[in-house]
Amino acid sequence: MNYSPAKLILLFFMAVILLGTGLLSLPFARTDAGSLSLLTNAFTATSSVCVTGLLVVDISTYYTFFGQLIILALIQLGGFGYMALSTMLGVFIGKISLAGRGIIKEVLDVSSFAGLLHLLKKIIALVLLFEGIGAVILTAFFMRQYPFWKALYYGVFHSVSAFCNAGISLFSNNLEGYASHWGILLTVGMLIIIGGIGFLVLVEGWGFLRKKTTKLSVHSKLVIGMTVLLILAGTLGFLFLEKGNVLSGKSTGDAVLNSCFHSITARTAGFNVVSIALCRPVTAILLITLMFIGASPGGTGGGIKTSTFAVTAAFIVAILYQRETVNIYKKRISVELLNKAIAVFVLSIMLVVIVTTLLMEIETHSSLDLLFETVSAFGTVGLSRNVTPTLSNIGQALIMVTMVIGRIGVLTFLMALIEARGTPELIKYPEEKVLIG
Repeated sequence: MNYSPAKLILLFFMAVILLGTGLLSLPFARTDAGSLSLLTNAFTATSSVCVTGLLVVDISTYYTFFGQLIILALIQLGGFGYMALSTMLGVFIGKISLAGRGIIKEVLDVSSFAGLLHLLKKIIALVLLFEGIGAVILTAFFMRQYPFWKALYYGVFHSVSAFCNAGISLFSNNLEGYASHWGILLTVGMLIIIGGIGFLVLVEGWGFLRKKTTKLSVHSKLVIGMTVLLILAGTLGFLFLEKGNVLSGKSTGDAVLNSCFHSITARTAGFNVVSIALCRPVTAILLITLMFIGASPGGTGGGIKTSTFAVTAAFIVAILYQRETVNIYKKRISVELLNKAIAVFVLSIMLVVIVTTLLMEIETHSSLDLLFETVSAFGTVGLSRNVTPTLSNIGQALIMVTMVIGRIGVLTFLMALIEARGTPELIKYPEEKVLIG
């Protein structure tokens, strides 16, 4: 059947989620083989494939070593997505199907298919390189506490989870036990940034560092600039708001480190070194903002994406200054891109409002906590105010759907449902004036 790229992306993620649910439901995947909860396994599989990190059980005690390996595989598969499978098929078979190319174009937002296979080979090589380096470094740190094989397992698992922006940890309290460990937090933080900055920026930046490229594209400049700006703003905001709360009693260095780490992880990773439930409501609003913006296009993170936020902000500035065009780095942004950015922004807000409203009607938690969990699911972040494990079955199902939509993108999800083929308009209606504002 001739499915659109958007529908194939949705079907791919649904198929992997179903496969993961089935594997996690096997008796030897859980520590209590007699206890079977399809919803729990489906939730875990969805969170892993969508690299979100929201969980309803402690995977370190609920799942066996086999079950944890399944979760790790789902995280890696979700981080790579369909483009990795298409690339590997292309490597072994020698070509990528037209349907596969269409999907890769949709995921990476590539404007041309020229050299696509070569690009994807580079991406996979860089991903394995960074995950390998991260695993070696983390293993070295964990060896100070655990035997080699256990340290290696922890190193590999957390390196993949960090690079794929999953935020899933094998420790019951996530990374709270390492709140003062600069080596582990800096390593995990850098993996989150590199994985979330976007594969195209990764490849272009790699070429720039090797002096194969003389200058960066506007996209790369925009993504890098927004990433740095959001990390700095989030660090200062978290430090200022929580210095007398969850950061009290910490040294200045540790307070800055923890603030920076949460500024990074809030933009789709989900690791935490302090209890998010204990953070002030105003801090929760700050984290919600960072989670909603998310990572960058073509990466392993979610959210509306840094470039979408930047383009929308530039569009608003252009309106305020009554400019006819939207310009970034002395380049004009096309009307098509502006329309797409605004559509993603508005549809994302609508989704968050609808899901939060439904949860408020079903659950008994505070509105702020439910909004926090919803945005965390939509941004595929995984930070939680300890609400998700206590949600009803319907509430958990809503969060699962939100994670899937957030992972593939709200626009792609709707396009998959509508199956719009871009049919040209045969009739042009006359213009009419409508009062705005």
